[in-house]
Amino acid sequence: LLIIWGAGQPPAVATQTEAGQQVANTDAMGNVFKNSVPVDHMICSGHGCLRLITYLEAEDKIVAVDDMEKRETATDPRPYAMANPPFKDLPMFGEFRGNDNLELIAALNPQPMVIFKTFTTMGTHPAELQEKTGIPVISLAYGDLANFRKDLYQSLRTMGAVLGNSDRSKEHTSELQSRETISYTGFCLKNRTRITCPNPDSYGM
Repeated sequence: LLIIWGAGQPPAVATQTEAGQQVANTDAMGNVFKNSVPVDHMICSGHGCLRLITYLEAEDKIVAVDDMEKRETATDPRPYAMANPPFKDLPMFGEFRGNDNLELIAALNPQPMVIFKTFTTMGTHPAELQEKTGIPVISLAYGDLANFRKDLYQSLRTMGAVLGNSDRSKEHTSELQSRETISYTGFCLKNRTRITCPNPDSYGM
């Protein structure tokens, strides 16, 4: 996978490809990248990044987590973590809020093929992380279902393209957009369980 930093292009729309073909996209920082699909091993750095992966049902591609996922608590209020207890058993690659440990990442086996990163102004900068690890870093705008829906939808499309799973990203984005005509509770019941719904307590669930 190749990333050209600082290209300054607007986010590109993800496209579905056959295995082994190249896709070209632009991440949230305007960096153009090309990659062969699918990506089988990855890590997610930054707040909410694992939640986005859970929406795309690609949890099995995660090879390591930050220290937040390893903490033992009586209850965990994060829906995606409740849906993925095996995250606690994965190796650790750094601290939460994007504070990545380069030595821990270098020691991972298998090595991640890409690193997805949200909230890029926190922790290790994506350009530095890519330069020092040699692993492509794809920046994402986390977004939400209130004021930053477009960011959320674009991040899901970009991740879907990189993973070779654009069909799933389009399906999930389309169903999130349909909230204007169906109840949010109905959407959650239609998709797996309430555990996978973003911020369910914010919607009275």
